[in-house]
Amino acid sequence: MKIGICSSILVAFFSYLCYFILTTYIDLGFLFPVYEHFPGPCRLIPGLGDGSEDIEVLPSGVAFISTGLKLSIADKLAWHRQGVKSRIYRFDFNQPEKNAQVVSFDPTFDADGFSSHGISLLQSPSGEVFLYALNHHREGDRVEKFRYDSEKNQLIHLDTFSDPSMQTLNDLTVVDQDEFYASNFFYSKGYFSIFETFFLSWGNVIHFKKGAGAKIVLSGLSMPNGVQRSRDKRFVYVAILGEGTVRVFERQPDGKLHQLNSIPLHIGVDNIFVDRDGHLWIGAGPIKYKSFLHMNNPHNHLAPSKVLRVEMINQTHPVLVSEVLQNNGSLISLASVATYHEGAMLVGSVVHNLMYCTVVAF
Repeated sequence: MKIGICSSILVAFFSYLCYFILTTYIDLGFLFPVYEHFPGPCRLIPGLGDGSEDIEVLPSGVAFISTGLKLSIADKLAWHRQGVKSRIYRFDFNQPEKNAQVVSFDPTFDADGFSSHGISLLQSPSGEVFLYALNHHREGDRVEKFRYDSEKNQLIHLDTFSDPSMQTLNDLTVVDQDEFYASNFFYSKGYFSIFETFFLSWGNVIHFKKGAGAKIVLSGLSMPNGVQRSRDKRFVYVAILGEGTVRVFERQPDGKLHQLNSIPLHIGVDNIFVDRDGHLWIGAGPIKYKSFLHMNNPHNHLAPSKVLRVEMINQTHPVLVSEVLQNNGSLISLASVATYHEGAMLVGSVVHNLMYCTVVAF
C-alpha cells in the first residue's frame, strides 16, 4: 500500500517536472524561428548605441528618447555598462535627416545621479511640455518631473516624487499634472528576482497623485512592463511580459483600475505606444532566453527584435494583430518600443541601437 502511494507521488512529481521543463523550454523561445522583414527602408540613428529604452512623441512629431539604461536582472548590467550615461534625446519626425540631439539638464539637476528608464509626456492646453522620467537613483527609485524649454533644448527640473512602493520601477504613464501610473517589474531586487522570473508573480502597478501619495492598484503580476494611457486618458494599457499579454483597464474615479480585456500576444512585450487612431504599437523580444543573455552581456549576445501593431476598436478590443518588423538582432537587439508618426517609425532598444524606418507596408 505504502509502496503504491510512494510510486504515485513519484509519478506525479516527475510528470509535473517534465511538464514544467517542456513549457519553460517553449516559453523561453528555443523553438521560435526568426523570419526577418522590415516595413520599408530602415537605417540606424547615429550616436545612440547605448539603448533607447523608451520613446514618447508629441502630436507635433517631436519625440523624446530615454537612453543609457543600466539596470538588469540581478543588477549585473551596471557592471558591464560602467561609464554609460543616462540622457534624454530629442528627435523630430518632420526633420529625420537631423537625427537625434541630446537634451541638456538645467544645472540644478543631478545629471550624474540620473539612471533613466521609462518616460512619459504631458502637454498642457497652453502648449507647455512636461516630461516625467523614472530614475533608478542610488538612494532609491523615484520619478523626476521636468519642463521642456524648446528654445534652449533643455529640461528644467521641477520636482522629485518618491514613495516606498516605488521598488523596481519600469515604466509610467502620466494622466494629469503630478498624477501617474507606474509598474514595478519585480517585488525584490538582486538575485532573488531571478527566482521571481520563473516562479512568482509579485510585480504590481501603482497609482500616484501628489498630495495623496502612492497606492498599489494592481498586484500579482508576472513582470509588468510598459504602461500607457489611451488618447482620451480613459483607459490604461499594461504589458505583462511574463504572460505575453497586454491588459486593458478602465480608470476609476479613485485611481483604481478595472480590467476590461486581456490581449494574448505570446511574446515578451515591452513598451506600448498609442497612435492617433488609438492603435497600439509594441516593441518586443520574441526569444526570451536570448533576451536574458543580451541584457546581462550586451556586447557578446544579440537578441531578436519584433514590432507588433494591434488595431483596436473603441480603444478596448483588438480586431487585428500585425507583425510590422522582425530582425535577428544584427541591426537592433531586443526592441523595447516602437513609435509611429505619419508614415515613419522609430524603434528603440533596451541597450542597443535606435532605428528609423519609413513605413511602406507590413
